[in-house]
Amino acid sequence: AYVRLLRLHSIRRRLLRAEPGEIQIGPLAEAWGFHNAGHFAANYRRLFGETPRVTLRRAPPNLC
Repeated sequence: AYVRLLRLHSIRRRLLRAEPGEIQIGPLAEAWGFHNAGHFAANYRRLFGETPRVTLRRAPPNLC
């Protein structure tokens, strides 16, 4: 359970730092060992209270 939390937090950090169009959620989750998209999304939503897509949309734009 602890390792899953670490992986989910790592994915969230990456989503929040992403530039628009830079990454896709599915391949990112797969790279972190989540091979079932539904299972990943449910775990993510349970932990953070929002879907990965919402997190990705909240990523701050590059101001430079």
